[in-house]
Amino acid sequence: MLDKIKTLFAFPDALDEQQKRAAYLLRVLLVLTNLFTLLAAVISGLTSDPEISMETRVFLVTAVALLFMLLWLIQSGRVKTAGYIFVASYWLLITGMTFYSGGLSNGLYFIFILTLVVFAGGVLGGWQALGLAVVSILVSLAMLILGMFALMPIPMMRMNLSPFVRWLSYAGAFLLTGFTIYLVRRGQAAIIQEMQYNEVSLATSNRELESARQLLETRVDARTRELDRRSRYMEAAANIAYASSEILDVEQLMREVVDLIREQFELYYVGLFTLDDSETWAVLRSGTGHAGKAMLSRHHRIKVGEGMIGWCIANGQSRFAQRAEVDAVRLVNPELPETRAEAALPLRSRGHVLGAISAQSTRADFFDPETVTVLQTMADLVAVALDNAQLYQQSQASLETARRAYGDISREAWNKLLQTREGWGYQYTDYALTEARGKWRAEMKQAATANQQVLVKDDGVYSLAIPIAVRDQVIGVINFRRMESEGDWTAEDIELLESLAGQLGQVLENARLLVDTRLAANREAMVAELTAHMRETLDVDSVLRTAIREMSEMLNIPKVEVRMGELADVD
Repeated sequence: MLDKIKTLFAFPDALDEQQKRAAYLLRVLLVLTNLFTLLAAVISGLTSDPEISMETRVFLVTAVALLFMLLWLIQSGRVKTAGYIFVASYWLLITGMTFYSGGLSNGLYFIFILTLVVFAGGVLGGWQALGLAVVSILVSLAMLILGMFALMPIPMMRMNLSPFVRWLSYAGAFLLTGFTIYLVRRGQAAIIQEMQYNEVSLATSNRELESARQLLETRVDARTRELDRRSRYMEAAANIAYASSEILDVEQLMREVVDLIREQFELYYVGLFTLDDSETWAVLRSGTGHAGKAMLSRHHRIKVGEGMIGWCIANGQSRFAQRAEVDAVRLVNPELPETRAEAALPLRSRGHVLGAISAQSTRADFFDPETVTVLQTMADLVAVALDNAQLYQQSQASLETARRAYGDISREAWNKLLQTREGWGYQYTDYALTEARGKWRAEMKQAATANQQVLVKDDGVYSLAIPIAVRDQVIGVINFRRMESEGDWTAEDIELLESLAGQLGQVLENARLLVDTRLAANREAMVAELTAHMRETLDVDSVLRTAIREMSEMLNIPKVEVRMGELADVD
């Protein structure tokens, strides 16, 4: 039983703080009201007649039943419903008792109504309290008017109270009203305190949110700067890779590389060194800015093993100084006074160090490990590109030497071939092909000498002479002629005929090579056949006779003679 009563007075977990305060106020007021009712009933029973005592007992039972019902509603979480029932029940009770006890002659009505209005404001809300006050005023006005016109019903309840009981009733009413106002004020103070606490909490949360926002913005800005920096690095690496794949000239490649690195990394100075033939000195080959030009003009070089450049070449590793002025290895360059941080990056290709790149910045702590890693990656790309460019130049030089040698062979072969065919040529006139006879025309000689097309007009004829060249050697000339009535040679005609003359030169060279190849093959076959005949016998005398006979027959030589012996035996 006690546990059930405790359960009725417990607050459900589903209530929020405001509902719990309203439930607490309602529960306290219920208990006080019932205690006051019980006390008034006891006093009334002791001082009144038996009939009134019976009415008091019925009222007491009703009040207790209402108490437990309202406590059950509160425990069920329906606080406002319990509040409405409480206000409505006690308003009806107070109004009914006032109406049937002679009207407003008893001043307790206004005290109890004031208590209910205050309570309604604390539990139900301001508008509900205002509505209750307006209704109570109208009802009291109605009872006043009915009393003035003697329309009030005959009092059913007689209130013949002694002065002490009447004082006690007023004192209880005052106490109940005061305590209700105290509870409402306490609830309001709690609400205000909670609001102040919430305001402080909100301000703290706002400050924390602001700090978090600023921290987030700082991180976003830092991340954005980091992404921008990485984007620049990737762009620089892409540009370096593109330049390395497109530029085959070593000097141009080195100039492009130092300019790209300086621009993309916003550096103070970038220089590129390569080893000399003795691999003792690192020679500056390209540098940025006025300092670079000055050092190039005086042939700036650093001995391998000295300074950051010499150290990184000797060790094949990158070296960077976040505070350039305190680095023990670095050499101070008076032409670069604003350097605050420096990095030296070896140029490594195929297991060999070709040189190094010097990168310098006006900002201290610029070359962090990530930046140095990116720069070293680009330096490796540059090293491979330089190595490839040097190999390409060497191969081009070798190819040019081979071309010159082959050109000499080709010219010698054509000279021999042309010497065997004096006056070699053909002409096509009036749809007939005949051998060309007589001397060369003047424009043909001029085209052969100048190795370019010659256009002349003679006796109403437009003559166009175009040289036939093989590896810059003129081996012939084609002469095109048309009458004046047929029109002059246009640029398109000349371009087409020059292209055909070039193709003719290639075809003639291929034909000559084919003839040479066939002659070589015939010679090889002849030598092989002669050797085979000579190997048919192992007798020395038979070998000699077979050799001179086969040589005479195969080479169509009428007389062949062979003698054997030492020079001392010859008379």
